[in-house]
Amino acid sequence: MITVFRKIRAKLLKQNKFTNYLLYAAGEILLVIFGILIALNINNRNEAAKELQKVDNILLQVAGNLEREIGEATDFLDFGLRKDSLIGIILNKKLTRDDIIADDGGYSDVAMALNGVNTIFANRNYYDVLNQNKNGVPAEYADMMNTLDILYNQIHQRLLKVEGGFIEESKRIIQYRSDTYAWYHNRTFDEASLDFYLRDFRFKNQAEDFRLNGLGDGGVLAHTMFYRIVASVAYLKIYKALDKELEQKDFVLDTAFTKNFLGEYRLEHPIYDRLEVNMRNGSYPMMKFRLMEKGGDYVPISRGELHTLSKAEYYSESGVFRHFRFLPDSTGKPIRIRLKQAEKEYIAVKIEREEGLNGSKK
Repeated sequence: MITVFRKIRAKLLKQNKFTNYLLYAAGEILLVIFGILIALNINNRNEAAKELQKVDNILLQVAGNLEREIGEATDFLDFGLRKDSLIGIILNKKLTRDDIIADDGGYSDVAMALNGVNTIFANRNYYDVLNQNKNGVPAEYADMMNTLDILYNQIHQRLLKVEGGFIEESKRIIQYRSDTYAWYHNRTFDEASLDFYLRDFRFKNQAEDFRLNGLGDGGVLAHTMFYRIVASVAYLKIYKALDKELEQKDFVLDTAFTKNFLGEYRLEHPIYDRLEVNMRNGSYPMMKFRLMEKGGDYVPISRGELHTLSKAEYYSESGVFRHFRFLPDSTGKPIRIRLKQAEKEYIAVKIEREEGLNGSKK
């Protein structure tokens, strides 16, 4: 096209039509400018596409990291539930020699309940890399980015603080025994230790402190649970932002599936005789429950919310029941729910949904 303009220019000059020549010269300049603008636009779009691809790749790494952390949080919850059951035995039972000695002749899990801690390691490296590339994050990712900011800058920081206190408390317990009792470092059972486990008030006090700092509402278990919830939400938002298909994960609360479990249940229990399960509406989807005392009405249970551990297993922050397991039949409808109480393993409780309760059918 430029060659054509040059031929026309030569012809016009030859014919001495200067005005027409100026018009064609201006057109030639505009054509060059237009070509440059098109090239710049294409280049900018290519660079933006590269930046977006870079951000998306970082987000996939963040998602992978979140999945690992959610798995660690689930392991910690299992650890916490086990510890909680053991401490419940210490606080609620008059311990005997058989409670302290294991079958192999060593110390039992009850005796070792306050030994050792477990925490999750929240790695924010990929999140920091994402922030370094924040200029390439498109506006439509804003909600997802806000969730990640809350997770790593607020919830993670609180979790670290509580974990630190939990670890220090555990160290103090171990240090006290190490400094006070000669039998503490024996690998085999020592009869002298029975006086501490069965009669020393410090053992129960240490168990109470361990539960308070580690397993109570303000302890590391509750903070880990909340971290796990928001991490799961962030994980889902990443896949939604990237418009990628997400495989069903155990830690993702399937609201369609959980609707099968909503309703009222008869409960065979010395204190409670009814259980109500419903869905809480809010930023983070979770199930909520209430218990009815025998001869009374439904009473709200402090922090009585169910958080998914797997597709049919839930953890509650309530001090009454800590672990729910829904047992569906082949149609997916619930036929039974098993509960794990704070001071016991799974208790022999049969719960079945009744015909007509709360407008639902068995």
